[in-house]
Amino acid sequence: MQSVLDDSKEAYELARQEMAKMMFVEDFIHLYMLNERLREPSDRFFIFNYQVGDICKIMLYMKAYPERAEGLKAELKIAVGDAFVQLLCLCRSTHVNFYESALIGLDKLANREWEKKKDKTQVFR
Repeated sequence: MQSVLDDSKEAYELARQEMAKMMFVEDFIHLYMLNERLREPSDRFFIFNYQVGDICKIMLYMKAYPERAEGLKAELKIAVGDAFVQLLCLCRSTHVNFYESALIGLDKLANREWEKKKDKTQVFR
């Protein structure tokens, strides 16, 4: 049986590989952001927050209406995609490298998982 630490390392590596496949997305975002009126970072941020709110609403509906979960799951996929694209646009408009930021986030997540695992093992020593 694998430990939580092993699982998080595998997830981290899988995420790195998937990000490498997404390089074409950056090209699309670049073309999209050539439009001057789409570059305002605050607009990107507001729209991103709206999309996150939509994700929350759909997740609440999934809990409240489990019989509609399949249809809502499709809506959730669309809402996550919308939020993801807005986040990419926000990164582009603020000159923040999405990939570097994502790797920093993945490192933090892996370290948190490692700390949780370490805390559990220290209880028994």
